[in-house]
Amino acid sequence: MFLCSLSDFLERLSPFSPHARWIDNAYDRLKEKKLLGTPANGNFPVKADPVREVLNEPDDMTAVKREAYFDTTPEHTDKSSIEHLANIVEALRNCADPHNERKSNMYRYKDSPDREVTVEMDFDFKMDGVIANPGTYEGGSKAIPLASGQTAVVMGFTKGDTPEKIYKKRQRLVTAANHIMNDDPRRNWTYGVTIESTNMSLWYFSRSYSMKSASFNFKKDFKTFIRVFLSFLYATEEELGYDPTIFRRYHDNKWCYIYKLETTKGTKYYRTIKPLYNSRKSRVWKVIEVTSPKDLAPILGGHEAALKDCWVDEGSLSEKEIQTEIFDRLKAVKETDYSWAPIGLQRKLKIGITFPEAYFVKVIWDWKLGVNKEKPECKHDPFLPSPRTSNTPTPLSAGQIPSVERGYKVKQHYRVVYADVGESLAYATSLSDAVRAFKDIFVALALLFLAGWVHRDVSEGNIILVRDEHGVRAKLNDLEYARPFNLEDGEPNTDSKTGTPYFMPLEIHRGKPLYRKRGPYKVSISSMHGVWNRYPQGRTHASPPVRYNFAHDLESLWWIIVWIVLNRVKGVPWLKRMIFTVFDFPHPDREDFFMMDDLLEANLQNLIVDTLCECKTHIFLTIYNHSLCEFYETGKRQEATSYQSIYDDVWEAMVIFVSNMSKIHMELEDPNTRVPPHLVSFPDSQYLNLGKRTRSGDNDSPGRERTAKDYSSRKKRKLGEDVFDGTYGGEAAEEDTVQDMAGITREESKR
Repeated sequence: MFLCSLSDFLERLSPFSPHARWIDNAYDRLKEKKLLGTPANGNFPVKADPVREVLNEPDDMTAVKREAYFDTTPEHTDKSSIEHLANIVEALRNCADPHNERKSNMYRYKDSPDREVTVEMDFDFKMDGVIANPGTYEGGSKAIPLASGQTAVVMGFTKGDTPEKIYKKRQRLVTAANHIMNDDPRRNWTYGVTIESTNMSLWYFSRSYSMKSASFNFKKDFKTFIRVFLSFLYATEEELGYDPTIFRRYHDNKWCYIYKLETTKGTKYYRTIKPLYNSRKSRVWKVIEVTSPKDLAPILGGHEAALKDCWVDEGSLSEKEIQTEIFDRLKAVKETDYSWAPIGLQRKLKIGITFPEAYFVKVIWDWKLGVNKEKPECKHDPFLPSPRTSNTPTPLSAGQIPSVERGYKVKQHYRVVYADVGESLAYATSLSDAVRAFKDIFVALALLFLAGWVHRDVSEGNIILVRDEHGVRAKLNDLEYARPFNLEDGEPNTDSKTGTPYFMPLEIHRGKPLYRKRGPYKVSISSMHGVWNRYPQGRTHASPPVRYNFAHDLESLWWIIVWIVLNRVKGVPWLKRMIFTVFDFPHPDREDFFMMDDLLEANLQNLIVDTLCECKTHIFLTIYNHSLCEFYETGKRQEATSYQSIYDDVWEAMVIFVSNMSKIHMELEDPNTRVPPHLVSFPDSQYLNLGKRTRSGDNDSPGRERTAKDYSSRKKRKLGEDVFDGTYGGEAAEEDTVQDMAGITREESKR
């Protein structure tokens, strides 16, 4: 959350700027009606103010936030300083623009401290007051008195007597704004107002960033108060943050949305059928093409598709442009370029090169729309709640890892339609489907390697399970963060971290290499001279910057497999260590877990359920992990042959693992319903030495030094050598299915 000056907020983030004559006329009208309350400062325009808060910032913000979290006393709505607010706002609605350039909109102020705002896709919430359109949601199956979709501005009032009470009220406002942004697909941004005693602040929430203005005393500067509310009451819906290219309609006894796209084939409209994925920055729907927002019947011969509505960096390549470049690069790949791969992987790659749609969700149409409001000069403010944590607040702890400063680029609205309709791996309920996905996505990453591109955001949400008469297949999606990887270019990435924290590669997450190379440190007689230094020279070297590479994509897939095996298999106990977190830096538990070396196999064996251990899941994950760690330590990151060895080793183990799992039928839990039984603490870093189970098997003797050659020669035996010999016969049968699917894709593309 950012804090900017009041003048910058009014000039750059408010819906529009009413002119001085209009404000003067409104001031005189309120004065005649005796609605000013107290003498007001008539100065206008507002003088530029420094970026500061009227309220003094507490010395210990951690204590304030913890106190606010544990404060269970009922909140009191204090309106003593704005007793006639409803009358004032209604009077301003009748203060017409003297230039006759604007008309009042349908939005009105409502007191709502005891009235819940209805949310369709999220939780209902309460606010002290709102500016809302009372007629927007009437009709359909029932009339909704007050809904988030009709709420343009949320407001909170407090006496402002203690920092804890103020923080709690602000947190409530941020939570309400999050609910609105998550619930209403039409909303590009929304507004908020807080009044703390006589100090008033303005809030702006967008898909890119959130901003609060510095406070002002509205009783001493009533013309600024008038300016603010005129901008709300006379703004167009688009200026209030509503997207004019999305229409809300009532169809087939339920509400739906109509999305507009401008394509090379003209204007197209898609009606939503059901949501597939929803977040503040991205929303995916199952859709069907219709004629217009008024004619909601499917077009003749129309097929269901998937539509994503999201925000991307302005000026970046679109997902369709990226996919086209990758597919074009694959056309130039020759069989000799992947002759290093095992025979089974070569077969998959050949199919993927010929029909890349077999492993990637194909983009049909896309459209770049407008950009959000550019962020004014501002600073971080620790007394402002974070929009990312306001929905599920937790008490802070001394062990929490602090966030880092990150750049905010101007975001552009982007809409894309995909040919395939499926479900995210994040919502899969079958472990068998997940295992199939692991293998398919590994092939997709190998194809990206041959094309010279890195995905940079491999996650559960970007793996789509597509079902048809041939069964289920997994396809890689969301290429918006993908970048070409030039082996001759040694420059590191200069952009911010990308990826989902649960599955982000450790080097990218921590911002430095796992194994730092150091030159020889020699002690000589000259070291006896000079000033003593507490820290040896070797410790003061800055870590070399990290460049996202192909191994990082493979590591993200490893984290996905670990996440599903340890956390999503139905009935497994809750993982008590902080391996998967949403911090800006990896928790020490996560680093320790990934870099356990010889301890990893034993610890995995104690964490994974017996049924999966019998399939050698813990050994497969250990082989996978050691292949990555060996590359991070000794691999030449600018040479393609160094990466080839990872794909080679992991594929061989992957094939055996998938075969071992072929007869396992276990359910997966919905990650949204799986929550820890107690508040999460922040333990000190320590290895996951949980004690070894008594288990019969062919594990090595403890203490034996393990090398890469050991794994190359032993992994067949440990995963099941008898299974390995018959694996490729199964792959040949599976290959026919892939070719059938590819043939269907090819025929559709011809049409």
